[in-house]
Amino acid sequence: MQLVATEKVLGQTVPFAGDYGISKNPESFAKQNYRAYFADKQRGAVLRLSMDGLTPISEYGMSDWFKDNLKDATSVIGTIDSKKDHYNLTIKNNISSDYTLTFSDKVNGWESFKSFIPEAGVSVSNSYYTILSGMPWLHHDGNRNIFYGGAYVNSSVNVILNDEFSIVKNFKTISYEGTQSQIVQNRDPRDTDYYNLNQKAGWFANITTDLEYGKIDDFIKKESKWFNYIKGEDSSIIHTSTTSNDGIDTGEFLFQGLGRAFDVGGAAPPVYTFTLRDIPDAD
Repeated sequence: MQLVATEKVLGQTVPFAGDYGISKNPESFAKQNYRAYFADKQRGAVLRLSMDGLTPISEYGMSDWFKDNLKDATSVIGTIDSKKDHYNLTIKNNISSDYTLTFSDKVNGWESFKSFIPEAGVSVSNSYYTILSGMPWLHHDGNRNIFYGGAYVNSSVNVILNDEFSIVKNFKTISYEGTQSQIVQNRDPRDTDYYNLNQKAGWFANITTDLEYGKIDDFIKKESKWFNYIKGEDSSIIHTSTTSNDGIDTGEFLFQGLGRAFDVGGAAPPVYTFTLRDIPDAD
């Protein structure tokens, strides 16, 4: 066997395309298999280095958000949750709120915001641990929505129902397939529905447009699906003079006979009040 000494390196040096770096946040770097993730605070971007090169994953529907929130960050912490195949990015700052976001290669996008703000994190034998106040905490241990021994945190999902924003629509009902709905106990003798005899925790819904606000406090289960009508927000009309209309718009749907008057009263004119509740529809 002959050995040859040479000063040349094997292969060819090929730089990755893209004018990005890790800025001053090496704590944002995290690696799993052949993928590496890190944040470039200076350019308001989050990057993935993989077999296909350098990809600014912050462009996947979150470009403006990262540019607004990374610039004031005091630390940007990246961790890998190997059990869920997630890259969790925690952004801490002294101006606005702290955030933890999750990126998933399975959907090639940012899945959700998380309710825990760790100091560091690591995956060991497919178990995900994060550090808070110097103490390790195990995730995915069966205690859902409870982090670091704190109070229960509700999950929420925001969806767009009306992407044609220039068209006014009338939403009447919402249905979903999933786990237990929230049930609000109601002992009103006028209520002929008997699904709400006992209080239960679960899903509920709010619906908001630029014109109205509606909600569904609980759903009724029918054929393994959950249904209910959208109810408008409790509203009051209060006039302080005979010439001004400083209450709700009397031309809105919730004032046009949709609902029941629970309270009508007031002092001598021109001050009076009128309260509507249980409105079935909301724009």
